[in-house]
Amino acid sequence: MRSIALALLLAALLVVQISLHASGVDSLLIAPVSVVIGVAAAIVAQGGISWIAVALGAGSSLAFGWLDGWSPVFATAAMCLLWLAPRVWLARTKADLIVGGATALGASALCAVVLVRYASEPLVMHVASCVFAGAALAMATLAGRSDTPLLHALRVASRAARGPARESLEKVVMLMAQRDEAGVASAKRSFPRGQLRRIARLADQLIAQQDFQGEDALRAREQLEARLSDAIKDLQAGQAPKPPATPSASPAPAADEAPPQSPTTEPASPSSAQAAEDSSSAPIATGAEAIAPIAQN
Repeated sequence: MRSIALALLLAALLVVQISLHASGVDSLLIAPVSVVIGVAAAIVAQGGISWIAVALGAGSSLAFGWLDGWSPVFATAAMCLLWLAPRVWLARTKADLIVGGATALGASALCAVVLVRYASEPLVMHVASCVFAGAALAMATLAGRSDTPLLHALRVASRAARGPARESLEKVVMLMAQRDEAGVASAKRSFPRGQLRRIARLADQLIAQQDFQGEDALRAREQLEARLSDAIKDLQAGQAPKPPATPSASPAPAADEAPPQSPTTEPASPSSAQAAEDSSSAPIATGAEAIAPIAQN
């Protein structure tokens, strides 16, 4: 899904870039827009913002405008190659650098031939060629393993650091690389960028203080190491798996606890109870005893 979105976005940038240069408008008017398009394409292809993506993205627009009058094919190939170059710069190993560089060269040459061939065709053919070129550039970004700009900065810092700070940074880099190579959804392997930027900033400050001598420099290094260690611990604590929530069971009744009684009627008042007792204790007259007083009268 990400590759499809990347291909469509690069295709849209190609349509706008080529249309601007073919419109015949003064170059001073289209230059700012062309530079913005080049920078955006380099950042999108790299997968993050970095100084090299901004520099090469801006240079791609200049190279395209400068070489277009001499050879449109070379101009388009140079532009596409400069879009892919920042990602090749982030390759993890030399083998990844060779694979990524060769793929970028081939994809740039293919895109240049196709785009120039169909540049003067009707709009539908021109857009279709840009979509094809965008797909080729998007596929080229999948060749070889590369880091994100932030992971690359942390990897460089881990190589330059010394002592315990180096071991801590190597753990962070290894954890990020494992998450990236796991193949799970990006939402599950993402890290808080704010914490990673803080770790990278503290690592840069610590590396800058490594060669200084004196008590003040030693005290500053100790403080930076402590802050860096705390930041890494916070990152690891935030990424630790949480225990699954278990449903809370209702407490069992005590063994000697009596079961609840059913509701009963209120006890009768003392007067009514006494009357009922008197009536129950009074003798009941039989039939003959009841007729005798009447016969005497």
